[in-house]
Amino acid sequence: MLKVNIHNKTAKAYGPKREEYYINDVRLEGFYIRVRTNGRMTYEIKSRLITTGELKEKTIGSSYLFTATEARKIATNFIMDCKKGIDP
Repeated sequence: MLKVNIHNKTAKAYGPKREEYYINDVRLEGFYIRVRTNGRMTYEIKSRLITTGELKEKTIGSSYLFTATEARKIATNFIMDCKKGIDP
Protein backbone atom coordinates (compact mmCIF):
# COMPACT_ATOMS: atom_id res chain seq x y z
CA MET A 1 0.00 0.00 0.00
CA LEU A 2 1.42 3.31 -1.12
CA LYS A 3 0.50 6.75 0.21
CA VAL A 4 1.04 9.66 -2.14
CA ASN A 5 -0.56 12.92 -3.16
CA ILE A 6 -2.75 11.72 -6.04
CA HIS A 7 -2.59 14.07 -9.02
CA ASN A 8 -2.94 13.69 -12.78
CA LYS A 9 0.52 12.16 -13.26
CA THR A 10 0.26 9.65 -10.40
CA ALA A 11 -1.44 6.92 -12.44
CA LYS A 12 1.16 7.26 -15.19
CA ALA A 13 4.01 6.90 -12.70
CA TYR A 14 2.96 3.43 -11.54
CA GLY A 15 2.45 0.24 -13.48
CA PRO A 16 1.14 -3.27 -12.98
CA LYS A 17 2.79 -5.73 -10.64
CA ARG A 18 2.34 -9.44 -9.98
CA GLU A 19 -0.38 -8.64 -7.45
CA GLU A 20 -3.08 -6.00 -7.36
CA TYR A 21 -2.23 -2.98 -5.21
CA TYR A 22 -3.61 0.37 -4.08
CA ILE A 23 -2.24 3.91 -4.16
CA ASN A 24 -3.86 5.84 -1.30
CA ASP A 25 -4.18 9.60 -1.28
CA VAL A 26 -2.54 11.46 1.61
CA ARG A 27 -4.97 14.40 1.42
CA LEU A 28 -8.36 12.67 1.19
CA GLU A 29 -8.80 9.59 3.36
CA GLY A 30 -10.60 6.80 1.52
CA PHE A 31 -9.66 8.03 -1.97
CA TYR A 32 -7.30 5.74 -3.89
CA ILE A 33 -6.22 4.28 -7.22
CA ARG A 34 -6.63 0.55 -7.64
CA VAL A 35 -3.95 -0.97 -9.90
CA ARG A 36 -4.80 -4.39 -11.31
CA THR A 37 -2.30 -6.94 -12.60
CA ASN A 38 -3.43 -6.33 -16.19
CA GLY A 39 -2.52 -2.63 -15.86
CA ARG A 40 -6.07 -1.31 -15.53
CA MET A 41 -6.23 1.58 -13.04
CA THR A 42 -9.39 2.98 -11.51
CA TYR A 43 -10.14 5.76 -9.07
CA GLU A 44 -12.11 4.44 -6.12
CA ILE A 45 -13.49 5.67 -2.82
CA LYS A 46 -14.64 4.14 0.44
CA SER A 47 -16.20 5.70 3.51
CA ARG A 48 -18.43 4.73 6.42
CA LEU A 49 -21.97 5.97 6.87
CA ILE A 50 -22.05 8.02 10.06
CA THR A 51 -25.48 6.69 11.04
CA THR A 52 -24.90 2.93 10.71
CA GLY A 53 -21.14 2.54 10.38
CA GLU A 54 -21.69 0.57 7.18
CA LEU A 55 -18.75 0.68 4.77
CA LYS A 56 -19.69 2.16 1.39
CA GLU A 57 -17.47 1.74 -1.64
CA LYS A 58 -17.64 3.18 -5.14
CA THR A 59 -15.62 2.88 -8.31
CA ILE A 60 -15.38 6.33 -9.84
CA GLY A 61 -13.88 5.19 -13.13
CA SER A 62 -10.78 4.63 -15.19
CA SER A 63 -7.76 6.84 -14.62
CA TYR A 64 -7.70 7.27 -18.41
CA LEU A 65 -11.25 8.71 -18.50
CA PHE A 66 -11.18 10.89 -15.36
CA THR A 67 -8.58 13.39 -14.25
CA ALA A 68 -7.45 13.24 -10.64
CA THR A 69 -9.20 16.55 -10.02
CA GLU A 70 -12.52 15.24 -11.33
CA ALA A 71 -12.20 12.01 -9.36
CA ARG A 72 -11.27 13.88 -6.16
CA LYS A 73 -14.36 16.07 -6.50
CA ILE A 74 -16.61 13.01 -6.88
CA ALA A 75 -14.85 11.34 -3.93
CA THR A 76 -15.25 14.45 -1.75
CA ASN A 77 -19.00 14.57 -2.46
CA PHE A 78 -19.29 10.83 -1.70
CA ILE A 79 -17.51 11.26 1.65
CA MET A 80 -19.58 14.32 2.57
CA ASP A 81 -22.80 12.39 1.90
CA CYS A 82 -21.60 9.56 4.15
CA LYS A 83 -20.67 12.03 6.89
CA LYS A 84 -24.14 13.60 6.66
CA GLY A 85 -25.78 10.18 6.95
CA ILE A 86 -26.93 10.13 3.32
CA ASP A 87 -26.49 6.72 1.70
CA PRO A 88 -24.82 7.46 -1.64
